[in-house]
Parts: sequence; C-alpha cells; structure tokens
Amino acid sequence: MNQYYHGYSHINTQQQSRPIYYYYPNPPKDNRFIETEQARKAKRVNEKIQKVWESLREEMELLSLKLSEYNVHRELSQYLFMNTVQFTFLYNHYYRTESLKIESIFEALKSQNKWMFSILVPYRVPKKELEKTFKRVIQLTLNDIGNVSEKEWSEWEELGGWLTSGPSATSIKENSIDVFARGKNKRLYHGRWNGSEKLRWRRLGGELTSSPTVCSREIGCLDVFARGAGNQLVHKYWNGERWSDWLDIGGFLTTSPAVASSGNNRLDVFARGKSKMLIHIYWDGTKWSEWENLGGYLTSAPAVISLSENKFSVFARGRNQKLFNINYNGNQWGEWEELGGKLTSSPTVISSDLNHLDVFARGEKDNLILKQKKGETWHDWVDLGGKLTSEPTVVYKKDRIDVFAKGENHQLLHKWKG
Repeated sequence: MNQYYHGYSHINTQQQSRPIYYYYPNPPKDNRFIETEQARKAKRVNEKIQKVWESLREEMELLSLKLSEYNVHRELSQYLFMNTVQFTFLYNHYYRTESLKIESIFEALKSQNKWMFSILVPYRVPKKELEKTFKRVIQLTLNDIGNVSEKEWSEWEELGGWLTSGPSATSIKENSIDVFARGKNKRLYHGRWNGSEKLRWRRLGGELTSSPTVCSREIGCLDVFARGAGNQLVHKYWNGERWSDWLDIGGFLTTSPAVASSGNNRLDVFARGKSKMLIHIYWDGTKWSEWENLGGYLTSAPAVISLSENKFSVFARGRNQKLFNINYNGNQWGEWEELGGKLTSSPTVISSDLNHLDVFARGEKDNLILKQKKGETWHDWVDLGGKLTSEPTVVYKKDRIDVFAKGENHQLLHKWKG
C-alpha cells in the first residue's frame, strides 16, 4: 500500500521552516532503510528548492509589496510564498499538460493547504488579487525549475519515409505540419502530417548537398533553403498556390543554412562559410543583400530564431562540441557565449515567449538533448532519449512541441509534448 512519510524542510525565508511530505510508493519493511532513504531524498529535494527560492527572491519581494497594500506583513507573505514554491516543486512532477499546470497546481494548493488562505481572510485581500498573486508564484517556480519531465513527452514513433538528411518542419495550417527532407538522388521531398497518419511524400526536385531548412515569411507561404551542388545557397518557395523553380542565391556554404523571418516578407539566412565562420544574407522584400562575415568558429550548421523585428539569437556547435550563442539586438552583434553540453549535431531552437528558449540537439549517445533558458537563466541539459542519426527539427504551436529527426533506418522519427 502506498503511504506518505514525513520529512522536514529547512528552506530559509529569514526565520521560517515548514514540514513537507515526500511520496514513496510501496516502501520496504526495514524502517531503518526507510529513514535513511527518506533523509537522503529530503536533503536532495530541499537543496533544489533552496536554489529555486534564492533565484526568485527579488520577484517574491515585489509580490510581497503588492500584498502589503492590504497590510499583509512581509514575513507572512514570504512564508506563504515559500510554501507555495515547495508545493509547486513537488506537485509539478505529477502533471503532464503545460497549459493546465498553473491552474491545476493552484486548485490543489487551495484544496490541500486551506490554512494558507484562511490566514489571509482578515486582511480582506480581493479574491482575484490573491489568485493572481499565487498563480504568479507558481508560474515563476515552474519557469525556474528548468527540468522537463520525461513523463510530459510522448514515446518516439516512426512516420516512415526514406531520408538522406535531417528534416525541417513548420506549420502554416491548423492541425498539420509540413516536413521537408532530402531523399534519394539528393532530391527535396515534402510531406504534410495531420498528426496521426504516416506522411505521403511528394518530390520537389533540386540537387541538395545538405539538409533543407524552412520558414514562413507570409501567411500560407513557405520558403525552403538548402546548399546546392556548387555549395551555393538555393531557394524554393510556395506562394499559396504553386511551387517556384529553384533559385540560386550564391555564396559558398560549408553547412546547411538556417533561416528566420523577423517581419512580413523579410528573410534572414545564416550558414557556416569557408573559414568555419558564421555568414549572413537577408531578403528585404525586394532584393537580396550581400553576404557578410560574422566571425566565430562553427563546427556545425547554425540555428537561428527571431525574437522580435530585426533581432536574432543564433546558436551553433563550436569547439569541443559545446553549444555557443550570439545575439543581435537590432543595432549590433554581441559576443559569442559558451553554453556547454556535448553536441553531435547542429542545434535547433524554438521560443514559446520572449523569456523562454528551448535548444535541442543530438547528444553523445545519439539521444535528443534539451537546454532551456527561462528569463535570464540557462538550465542544465535534459536527456529526452531516442536514437537519432541526424540533427532534430522542432515545431512549437499552441503550447505543443513536435520534434522530428532521422532514425537508424532512414525513417522519420517523431516525439511530442503538449
């Protein structure tokens, strides 16, 4: 029979400590072993919670100031917030759907910790203000945890096909994802996936010497880029009705390109050049710019994401297989920053909001690995398993993440969370 065992928290909010509970399924009969394992688990968990609390201290002070407008003492609000952080950290592991987590945890907090809200009754804090405040504490805690539970991800599934490169994917229609890859004879292939059936691939020609990359600069349109037979950048687009011929953009690429659109009819393309440096070219709506050299030392193709109009964040593998990042703020480029890890492919990146980045890559075990940035903090790499034989590609839409990669038998692999 499953039971709960009592453990004590030593999270310091100046003076306070509160008991918290840990869940152990089917404990062994040796009570001495239970206490030893319990103490070890409690210590590990409390250390992690302490780190979360310390990183959120400034935000908690601001929330305390808000409640002080209703004469709630700072010590009391901090005490309640600490308990909410603890509860969220522990309860977080049992919920799968990201979009429902905050609501689910808040309702559970009210139900299982009624004393917290009873204490605040005399202060007459409006119900909506209390809900907003505690949901904010929950949200900040979830954002800071930075660990994606494997329970939140589906198992890997095979979607068929015969790929000779890594895939690239995007979504321009409701309930469908457009996937591109190089197939036999170096031709580009396109499949539209509805979420359940295997893709039906359509050949789009060309002579690709790299994985393709795709984005959408206008509603209903697609832009596909790749390295051509002469190591130049080649481009093919869908205008909503038909595909164009292949266009030669020139340059000399030594990797697959990466593309992002930071505005209507704007395209920015990045790749590694001759000297392993990052190179860049853009389409302004009427013409292509000249290629520019942005420096660095890349050992993979880059990945790029547009954070807002004419602002970019570029990622690539650098020396010692580590992840590196450089940003453009609209006026100038920053410095390259090392983010660690051990990548065996180029990275790919998505953003669910302005303060959240997810970087995926293939790891040293050919597994999918993930590194997250929440706010200003980068978190540790997370192992999401699998057996990949290419770089991954990722699509984010409506709180759902879909990851695709090439498998051991040249088939398209898929994993999702949402």
